[in-house]
Amino acid sequence: MKKDVDTLAAWHVLAKKLLDIGYEIAGASAPALKGNNDRENDIRLIAVLLVARSLSNMRGMLTMIREQQIVEARTLARCIHENFFWMAGFVHDPEKFRQTLIDEDTKRKSLQAQTLFAGGDLPDALKRKLRQWSRDNRGQDAKSTAPRELARHADVQNAYLLYSMLSADAHPTLHALYRYVITNTDQRISEIDLSPAPLESEQAETVSLGCFALVQVLVCACAILGAGAAERVNSLAHEYLHLMEVQANASS
Repeated sequence: MKKDVDTLAAWHVLAKKLLDIGYEIAGASAPALKGNNDRENDIRLIAVLLVARSLSNMRGMLTMIREQQIVEARTLARCIHENFFWMAGFVHDPEKFRQTLIDEDTKRKSLQAQTLFAGGDLPDALKRKLRQWSRDNRGQDAKSTAPRELARHADVQNAYLLYSMLSADAHPTLHALYRYVITNTDQRISEIDLSPAPLESEQAETVSLGCFALVQVLVCACAILGAGAAERVNSLAHEYLHLMEVQANASS
């Protein structure tokens, strides 16, 4: 048990270092993005925003870990992985992923318009605007891109396996639901636990998965933004690998 706790503390230390350098990268890059509207600058802006989202997700994940809300923590760790798929895509094929992001927004607006039409009576002026929007966007068959497809197109399919591990808790699967079940010695349900306490080892695994994704986000950010922190991010990536080895030894 002591090994698990020590490993969890070490992951928290690494997470703090990643947060610090992430804020530094985003903060240093943000001022230069103001006032430019070219496509290259669009991609740099999106990269900074994905870093910002990832930092927010990481902070939320660590808060949930402290509150022992493991399902919620793993769901937020999953968000950082999806951010990584997008970041990797912008490194791999920036123009393609820029268009994919535009298509995602078109799909979202289309769904919003459909929901409004289905919601009952609307003012005539709003109906006219919605109809005009629908005519302007007719023929745009924008489909949402699943995370599996994002990972494949970004050439990071192996990382999708970790995302899938976290998906078991992000959705109400039997695995996720049975966290709230207490069984007796013959595996019969004896109670329902409304606030199950996670194992320290699973908390450590969750923080490690979040750190993996944030490391990757920051590596991609340095490549896109030309950030001067690339060497320090690389050093933290090596620290991540060392902690993974420590975690593996602690659980063996």
